[in-house]
Amino acid sequence: AGRRSRGSWFDPCVPLSEISRDTSPDGARVRYQLPLANDQDTRFLLVEFFLARDARTDNTIVFDLEIVDSDGTVSQTPALHIKPFDFALPAEHSVPLLANIGYEDVMTHHQARGLLPWEEHQLWNDYLAILREHRIIPYDPMPAHRFDWSLYRKFVIPFYQGTVVEGNTPAPAVYFPDNPYPPGTPAAQEFDRKVTEALQRADLVDRSIRYVADEPIISDYGQIVAAAEWTRELDPGIRVLVTEPWTPSLSGAVDIWCVDIPFYAPPFLFLPVYGRGSGLYPDFQVRTSTPAYRNAPKSELWLYTCMSAQFLGYPDLFIDSSTSAHRVIPWLLQLWNGKGMVHYNMTYTYNDGNDPWLDQFAFGTNGDGTLLYPGRPDIPGIDRHRGIASLRMKILRDGLEDYEYLQIFRQRGASDQEIDETIRSVAQSALRWER
Repeated sequence: AGRRSRGSWFDPCVPLSEISRDTSPDGARVRYQLPLANDQDTRFLLVEFFLARDARTDNTIVFDLEIVDSDGTVSQTPALHIKPFDFALPAEHSVPLLANIGYEDVMTHHQARGLLPWEEHQLWNDYLAILREHRIIPYDPMPAHRFDWSLYRKFVIPFYQGTVVEGNTPAPAVYFPDNPYPPGTPAAQEFDRKVTEALQRADLVDRSIRYVADEPIISDYGQIVAAAEWTRELDPGIRVLVTEPWTPSLSGAVDIWCVDIPFYAPPFLFLPVYGRGSGLYPDFQVRTSTPAYRNAPKSELWLYTCMSAQFLGYPDLFIDSSTSAHRVIPWLLQLWNGKGMVHYNMTYTYNDGNDPWLDQFAFGTNGDGTLLYPGRPDIPGIDRHRGIASLRMKILRDGLEDYEYLQIFRQRGASDQEIDETIRSVAQSALRWER
């Protein structure tokens, strides 16, 4: 747990290499190779089941696992019996989770370690498929180092529509791309208009979100109001998001208040200063939980978590935390009637020549800003360049699926009191939740 620590941690979920497969009317027998670095090396096995939506509920699926050592010794685990429910999770996710993934960081890292030019497209599609499999929507899925209109229309728009990644569904939220031109210039305005027209033609406006300011200070508020007014002029269906607690100064301009969990509840009364870069700036603001998040017609509460969660025991996405710290975040979202989530980076420690397999330390913690691993042929058990999901992503997905189960519970007739009691049996506040 520190910058200089080395060794294995139970976080990257490396897929096993299939050796053989035998099928019969009674089922299938599949053999995999489990690579170990040495005789003292240890691994954990995470078995994921994906059942068809029309799986018969009167059938029980039996799963047996045998581990065969190199000397032929067989270890048998107890059989696992899986009984499908009589309902399925919805194809379209109820909770948008927008996250940044750096195309340049990914490609630069893999290129420096043997990625060939003609492999780049497949690698990027592989990363996007992993994100969608874990219910995550990338800010910018464009397969290029800079904005390209042809790729935006032919790749990005179809990706959000759910036609790029096999077996995909439409994205619950669509990120309005960052403008590459100076604000207020004719080129910037023309860029925004063309993006809006593309979203309108694709019928994606009502899912579109414009992230106009990241953790602003008071002196930024005028620019936020101007950006919100311009966005309304483009199309009133595009929602404006800021990573900021509710403040009356921006009421009416902001549609989505995306709040760092410690700044929502239990609330800080105020922060007299705010650090940005190497400077401190006056930032007197009341930080309080308030129904004002829901007063405006389209106003929503979203959540995010980052380095501030390392204090006091807030939920987080750090490697060294318990898995319950990841899974409980969507429960808090439900507790507070929140509608979505943001995560600021999935591949932060890919950059500057760093190797995420050796060092995940950033912002005082291990794993903050990096939820993916760069699968490479030099890593034991990996035969090609590919993205590797982290255990934290899978546990967070469990929490997002819990959110869906609660929606199904409500649809099946559960009262508000039953829903509330169920949520509070798991999470009472940001600092009081079941470990």
